[in-house]
Order: sequence, then C-alpha cells, then structure tokens
Amino acid sequence: MSDSKVSDLTAHATATTDDELYIVDISEATDADKSKKVTFGALMARIVVNNDVVVCNNDEIVIL
Repeated sequence: MSDSKVSDLTAHATATTDDELYIVDISEATDADKSKKVTFGALMARIVVNNDVVVCNNDEIVIL
C-alpha cells in the first residue's frame, strides 16, 4: 500500500464514526511527523455549518 497514491484509491461512499481518515498536519515542522490519522467521528465532532453544530452520534450525523 505504501506505493499507492491516495488519489488512486477506491472511493468509500458511506463513512462510519470509527473509519480512519488520512490527515497531513501542516503545523508539524518535520516532514516525518506530518502524516496523521483521525476518525470520521472525531472530525465530524469539530465541524460547524452555518453557525449550527454538527453532531455525530452512533454513526448518524445530526445538524443542531
């Protein structure tokens, strides 16, 4: 898998809260430390849309 490009991977249409996503952390000074992972649930827990909070509970996304 290390020889694959992210853009060449098959799309995943339905993410669940425990799915892991690849993140490039631009705040890290060293290239070796930039590659990180985050769960879909953790990412969605931090999103705000039009001043509404997006909540991700039990594989369900709800806009409050």
